[in-house]
Amino acid sequence: MSTPLDTKNAAAHIGKSTSVAAPTAIESVTVFGSNDHGYCSNTNPSITITLYGKTGSAPASRTDGTTLGSTTFTDTANESTGRQINSSDTATYWDHVWVGMSIVAN
Repeated sequence: MSTPLDTKNAAAHIGKSTSVAAPTAIESVTVFGSNDHGYCSNTNPSITITLYGKTGSAPASRTDGTTLGSTTFTDTANESTGRQINSSDTATYWDHVWVGMSIVAN
């Protein structure tokens, strides 16, 4: 996403299919927001970022996979240092990995 979400309740996701080259084990991911609005332009929203993995067919929806980890926090104006999510399963080789983000503005 190139711009922060501007809504009271929103969801988004972004990821990668690795099955073309080779399935990949995931240890952790770091997700970065912007340095001027964070992840959302609303004031003090609650953000949850969840790491997912899936083998086989591509995910049909944002939550169509195995939850590997998540973090919940209050968004700040500068989120450029990133939020790290550690995987609970570093042994499985995933064909598809992605993060889903949910926002609930206060």
